[in-house]
Amino acid sequence: MNNFSSLEKLTLFEIEVTQKISDSNIRNFLLSFFKIQNFIYKDTDKIFLSYIDELKIYQLLIFNEEEKYFDFQLFEEYYKEIEIENSIDLYICNNFFCLYKNGEFYYLQKIILEISNDELFEYINNKFGNKINKYKFISENEMVRLKDKYLNNPKKKELKLINLRKKYSFCFYILYIFILIKVMVLYFFFNFNIEEKNNDIDNNLQIEIFKKEHQFISFEEKISLLLEKIDSNNLDLISLEFNQNRLKIVLNSDIKENIYSFLEENKAIFLSSSINFLENKSLYEVVINVKLF
Repeated sequence: MNNFSSLEKLTLFEIEVTQKISDSNIRNFLLSFFKIQNFIYKDTDKIFLSYIDELKIYQLLIFNEEEKYFDFQLFEEYYKEIEIENSIDLYICNNFFCLYKNGEFYYLQKIILEISNDELFEYINNKFGNKINKYKFISENEMVRLKDKYLNNPKKKELKLINLRKKYSFCFYILYIFILIKVMVLYFFFNFNIEEKNNDIDNNLQIEIFKKEHQFISFEEKISLLLEKIDSNNLDLISLEFNQNRLKIVLNSDIKENIYSFLEENKAIFLSSSINFLENKSLYEVVINVKLF
């Protein structure tokens, strides 16, 4: 059973919130939390995030990519042949308990104090507002049996992990498609009119198309350089909007000096910039207009 890792190798946080965070803001929410906690997050770490509606918290599980499975994943074996709706199920083991909601792993807590099973169940049920539909105490023999079944199950469910890496590639792909479409429109427009023009005009149009193609190469280089400078100043890229010869960039940082440093380094290509303090996020936001060519 060496495939199973100890819960001691699992870092667990609970974050109180007033409401559920939108998916688009989860990344900034977690990065801000790590800074407050002085927690060093590595790109190789795996992150599982669950919003616990009954407690108005986010539970955050962090573990190394080398870790394979944890004991709390075993109970998915009870749901292989059935679909569960509107049910919260509790499983109590020797050193932890966990909840499954609608057949999916939902919540985990380590057991530190030695209390009776009845007292533990009453504590958990009260904590979740008496919403637990069924519960089961798991013996050591049952854990061994479940581990054997789990390891032999070819259809293991994957934990839905959060990716905190910056998604520059997607932004760049969208910009690439946008430029490509514009070039194609120009190309077909020129070819539509080319039959009515003489050879000299035809040559000029071909030169224009050539310039457009090479202009994109320059555009790609400028964007790549700009993204590198954003990274080097520890700024978070929020959005990129391209409009003809201009680029609108929105960046966030909790350190104002990083924004000033970035603006000073690149002021030669900036048309305008504005900085606002977002009180609800305790972040500085800068909006920049860039002239590309």
